[in-house]
Amino acid sequence: MSNSLSHRGPDGEGNYSREGVVFSMRRLAIIDVSGSQQPLYSEDKSIAVVGNGEIYNYVELRKSLKRRGHTLQTKGDIETIIHLYEEQGWKGVSKLRGMFALALHDNKRKKVFLFRDRIGEKPLYYTQTDEGFYFSSEMKSILPVVTDRKLNFSAIDEYFHLLHVPEPSTPISSINKLPAGAVLEINCRNLQTTLEYFWSLDDIMPVSKEFSENKISDLFHESCKLTLRADVPVGISLSGGVDSSAIAAISQKYSSNNLVAITVGYKNFARLDERESARSFAKKLGIKHEFFQMDDEEIIHDFPSLVWSCDDPIAEIGMFNINAIYKLAHDKNIKVLLSGVGGDELFWGYPWVRETAALSLLKRKHSSNPMMLKLRSILSNGVNHPRMYNSLFGLINHAISPADQIILNDTRPVFRAAEFFTKHLYSKSFKRSLPKYSAYAFLQHPTIGSNIDLLHTVMRLICQRWLTSHAIAINDRLSMSHGVEVRLPFLDYKLIEYIFSHKQTVGAYSKPRKYWFYKAISKELSEDVFARPKQGFTPPVVRWMSRILVAYTHLLDRGFLVSEEIISRKMIPLIKIQLLNPLLWPSLFQLVVLETWGREFVWKESPESIAESRSTLQFFTNN
Repeated sequence: MSNSLSHRGPDGEGNYSREGVVFSMRRLAIIDVSGSQQPLYSEDKSIAVVGNGEIYNYVELRKSLKRRGHTLQTKGDIETIIHLYEEQGWKGVSKLRGMFALALHDNKRKKVFLFRDRIGEKPLYYTQTDEGFYFSSEMKSILPVVTDRKLNFSAIDEYFHLLHVPEPSTPISSINKLPAGAVLEINCRNLQTTLEYFWSLDDIMPVSKEFSENKISDLFHESCKLTLRADVPVGISLSGGVDSSAIAAISQKYSSNNLVAITVGYKNFARLDERESARSFAKKLGIKHEFFQMDDEEIIHDFPSLVWSCDDPIAEIGMFNINAIYKLAHDKNIKVLLSGVGGDELFWGYPWVRETAALSLLKRKHSSNPMMLKLRSILSNGVNHPRMYNSLFGLINHAISPADQIILNDTRPVFRAAEFFTKHLYSKSFKRSLPKYSAYAFLQHPTIGSNIDLLHTVMRLICQRWLTSHAIAINDRLSMSHGVEVRLPFLDYKLIEYIFSHKQTVGAYSKPRKYWFYKAISKELSEDVFARPKQGFTPPVVRWMSRILVAYTHLLDRGFLVSEEIISRKMIPLIKIQLLNPLLWPSLFQLVVLETWGREFVWKESPESIAESRSTLQFFTNN
């Protein structure tokens, strides 16, 4: 199991075995490079801990622990949790400020505790079999002990609607993820488990009255400063946009080392290429700038390997440029890379989220209108679709949906394509296995009490589902596949708590995008940076997607999805015809990603063998 995680920890390994409890870990040395070998122990050796990630406030914690009489054996960060546990039990994890997945064995109490950070930056999978309880940072490393690889059909249906499988589920029924902000207690005597939360966005309500944009600035500065703590070179993923530029400008003020900016570009796609703006901004800050120009042939060849690296099926065409950034960082010996992931989710940065929030408020305003009530009643009784009337009429579609159903992902093209195209590919047995209208279940919120509660719910869902299961997941897996640790200054929990606890920020959907963040950092950047159109390493989607489809759609013939009765064999000719319909390419891309994932994770085919089988036909588009 440990060897399959060597990419996450190329600098060392550690093993622990005591009375039936076995830990094995791989280390990526970032802090206290020559010391802090894991596992780490309490003074009497009764407590052992291993961990992945970083405790950013370890300096302050170490000082505090020493003042209270604790003896620390290293100069690192992970050791602090042992002494916090000695004082407060598992609740001591609430003192940690950072990203982490931790396992702690208390031999005296015969307990093992698993911890995961508040927003889910570091992954933790687990499964229980007749042989024992197993957990790991990646699903692929516990697959060898999973004899029952029965698929989770509801999770797969969600994947087709959302591009990813929302946590804590995975596509394999017997494997789950520890939820963000959670503690799992395992009784070593009988393997009974207890799940509790030390932090949740659900509990942070917009009730605070004192608000200041300067406080946002202070917290963001503090987060950038903390995420710079490392004993190895640190870089910044610089796209030329506001978020990454703000991180670069602020981090440069606090960095005691030479920062390096990393950018990727695309040949023959000048309108998408941000290398020049990133280079110019890095030069202005006095930061060294490294860039990489992506090659289409490498993208096609690397596709199966990237699906393998992502661990979960994530239908993200941007996986190629994300991967290229971390590969370049590795090649330049940069072990830590700061990224702007999270800014859009926290500050209403996505136009479609702001639009759906407005629609949900409009629906809420008129939900008790007699005409709407009558129309909903007629359609609910008149058609066999009581939860959601799936017409093609946008506003009417939302107006007559259940009164307690908010509008969010169901407006997205991928969700609609799943309803009107992908579902028709499903086999009869797959359709029968799905609860009716299950894809809409997460939109049901009968207890929303006010408009601000509704907006809070929208922000929370975007963070808990899209941010954690998609954006964070793909960046963690791809960065660690190259032995690079990605750090996300936007996701410091104190900044998140401030944003979620104030009506001004929660209610800012109607203001210009990222209004409060832009005001908070207005002194850090020049007007030309704010004026740039948002791109964020936007790839040449049409060209890449078409070439991936031509190279790998043939896998669907007698493939995993057909054999596992997810899609009907009779629909394969229809799928191939849709290669001529660019509007459905995203849906076909989802099919190919899941087909590749299934071959690798269930059928045990190697990424290399799948890459070798790719078609070499040329496609008809140069876009």
